[in-house]
Amino acid sequence: GQLADALQGALDKAIGRGLPGITATVLAGGIGAWSGAVGTADGVHPVDIDSQFAIASITKTVIAAEILRLVEAGRLRLDDPVSEHLPATFRFDTIGATIGNLLAMESGIPDPALGPTAPEVLADPSREWTAEEVLASVPAHRSPPGVRFVYEDADYMLLGLVIEAATGMSVADALRSGVLADPRAVFPTLLARFT
Repeated sequence: GQLADALQGALDKAIGRGLPGITATVLAGGIGAWSGAVGTADGVHPVDIDSQFAIASITKTVIAAEILRLVEAGRLRLDDPVSEHLPATFRFDTIGATIGNLLAMESGIPDPALGPTAPEVLADPSREWTAEEVLASVPAHRSPPGVRFVYEDADYMLLGLVIEAATGMSVADALRSGVLADPRAVFPTLLARFT
């Protein structure tokens, strides 16, 4: 209908602004869902609504949503100490930070030294580093939790480990079966009205 045409038109205009390819999904409570795609992934291969993209720091939003789903289900609490929800074999100084501190980026835990430009990473760019390996490079200095906001990746790496411990799945599998599940499976009644 008109709304779908308008949404697709917005995607088409975004491509005209220099983006090579884009997908979007809009879920509106009580109204329905729409998905669209336009452009190419690499100048050659067309993007479709099932195309996958690296989402970089948008991952933090997805991790936060999954953590809140687990809180809502009663499997975690925001005031739980993070240390209670990390793998037993993973030794890491969380300085008493809570899950809520991690979500708010107020844990006092600095970023890992092992990042994309670290010599070890550049020496072997195809190596897959585990969260535990990356977090092992976090400097020893910590600030008190809950005192100030600092945008840090370590907080959300730790939340990924919390998700794994709470679900018994890899973070990827937990997200795919949770917050990133196919909306057709998660919202079948809602979507049935619009198909």
